Amino acid sequence: MKTINDLLTLANKAIIKNQNTINVEMTPHWFINYSGHINKMDVRYYQTGWSKDKELYDVCSINLKNENEIQEMYWFIKNRL
Repeated sequence: MKTINDLLTLANKAIIKNQNTINVEMTPHWFINYSGHINKMDVRYYQTGWSKDKELYDVCSINLKNENEIQEMYWFIKNRL
């Protein structure tokens, strides 16, 4: 079972991947919001990168209150990295 620390480590990898794409003048793919005081995470993923006229590719928004919710968010990110 993955923990909240595993999830945040994986989210950090997605953020680093975003930074690397920005450095080569590509648009970011990941938009991650985490509210620690209520343990809620919102993740938006754009398969080919974000632009203003782009439709949302995939989104996951979960209150991370139990192990199943942590697993769901972890695998949402992991399967798209």
